[in-house]
Amino acid sequence: MPLTPAEIHNIEFAKASIGKRGYDEEQVDALLDEVSTEMIRLLEENDRLQRHLPSVSAPPEVDNSAATAEFSALNAELDRARRACAQAETNARRLHGMLDEARRSAAARPAPAPVADNSEAMLSMAQRTADDHMRHAHEESNALINEARERSERTTDEARKLAGDIESNARRHHQEAAAELGTKRAGLLREIDEMTEFIENYRHALRDHVTRQGQLLDGTAVEQVRV
Repeated sequence: MPLTPAEIHNIEFAKASIGKRGYDEEQVDALLDEVSTEMIRLLEENDRLQRHLPSVSAPPEVDNSAATAEFSALNAELDRARRACAQAETNARRLHGMLDEARRSAAARPAPAPVADNSEAMLSMAQRTADDHMRHAHEESNALINEARERSERTTDEARKLAGDIESNARRHHQEAAAELGTKRAGLLREIDEMTEFIENYRHALRDHVTRQGQLLDGTAVEQVRV
């Protein structure tokens, strides 16, 4: 059964009889105190590592709030471009309707030839203007939509790559920290085992030495060591 610091501190050895050789009592007590103090330090360090291990049991969560916010803003911009395109098409259709209505009214109402020719020219110019407006509206809205889509896709790719890099780095740091803590804990446990074994061996060696000294001097066994 492993020794505890309290057991080491409370170890008592039988004193050698007068005239018999034995270890210096103060040196033995000093060694036991030093060993007990070192074991307490090792056990406290082991407890600290055990408390710290749960904090690295899971990788830290990745914060994608900035990328998510930018992605939402780009989606909103894309929606605005789509609404602008729809509004431009609606205005162009309304203008076409007004031109068609004006053309039908002009055709149904008799007028002098010069005036009719002038009205036809104005209608033709208005038609071309409406066509130009519609074409420009389509081109502008399509350009806005394409630009917003490209920016959205580019930002999405960058956000995914950034999130992947952050997650990969966090996982690597977590694994390194866990491995380092595991190594330290294993080292401390090994030191504790070695210290316990040393105390056991030292106690047995001291008891055997006292026994042998007593037997050599008077041929009888000295009082048994109390532990």
